[in-house]
Amino acid sequence: QKSNFETMNNDMISQKQEYKEKVDANGAHITTKFNDVSRDEAGNEVKHVHKYQQEGNLMTETSKTRTIDGETVRKHTVELSDAELAKPELKLEEGEVSKKHEEKIKTDESGKHTITKDNTVLEGPNGDAIKRVHKVVDENGAKTETFKTKDPRDGSQIEKSVVA
Repeated sequence: QKSNFETMNNDMISQKQEYKEKVDANGAHITTKFNDVSRDEAGNEVKHVHKYQQEGNLMTETSKTRTIDGETVRKHTVELSDAELAKPELKLEEGEVSKKHEEKIKTDESGKHTITKDNTVLEGPNGDAIKRVHKVVDENGAKTETFKTKDPRDGSQIEKSVVA
């Protein structure tokens, strides 16, 4: 389900693809989403969203189209067999409450932007949540890396650096 698109067709203003995997006490949730924005004959923006969401053995597919006249939404859910289930790559380690991995690729007039983000929530000593985030943003080859820690004992720390 993961794929990179490099080129947009001529009518497109922007395209975005997201892949998100989350694992917690309820198991794994995997979402793949495709968005694109184009123009109709009159020059008005038309937005399309196509989303697949897997929770347990259920897969929900949602299609949305938003035009100047309003929004149309189609949604249906199917039960997946074991063979059809996407196998999550994330596993919870000892002390972890949840983990999330996100990848976003966006292409528009200003070029290609890629965001990769990893979040981990740990159980702190008093049952508080300790959150860790690692994010890498690539805008046309200019990379920024951010590490964030949010610990109830000593607040938030943010470390941001530019990667060559």
